[in-house]
Amino acid sequence: SGLVKRSRWDSRVGLDGLELGKVSRASADQRAGRAGRIAPGYALRLWTKAEHAALKAFDEPEIRRVDPAPLLLAVLAFHPGDPREFDFFEKPRDAAFAAGLALLERLGAIAPCGRSLTALGRAIADLPLHPRLGVILLEAEKRGELHHAARFASLLGDRDVIENAE
Repeated sequence: SGLVKRSRWDSRVGLDGLELGKVSRASADQRAGRAGRIAPGYALRLWTKAEHAALKAFDEPEIRRVDPAPLLLAVLAFHPGDPREFDFFEKPRDAAFAAGLALLERLGAIAPCGRSLTALGRAIADLPLHPRLGVILLEAEKRGELHHAARFASLLGDRDVIENAE
């Protein structure tokens, strides 16, 4: 079909979500290569050669499309110190890096210096979800409302529910 769903930060919600967009040439070529990998096969593209040539050459790296806060939290959990010195394969953009650290500081997950996790930050890092949602769940647990908050966090984390509500 020439379409792909990819993660992208949604500033309206403050979380990553899936967006539908055109495939890149590299991705389309790689997917076509799968057709004959195990046995003879065919790749049928539903677009013209001219449209294929006009596609972007490569996808933008995910680290540049999504909110870096969860990644920065994980980096600090495993590699205390200045996360800017971490040896990323591809680094987030400087503005996104700063915004991610600022969010973690506002949530109380990192010390003001931005180089170490707080006790809350370590607790959030143990949860398999965005730091914003982790703070909600941990606070709800203190208040005895974990069941309701878990349902709420699940709905916020499911982009299809949010998009269908519009």
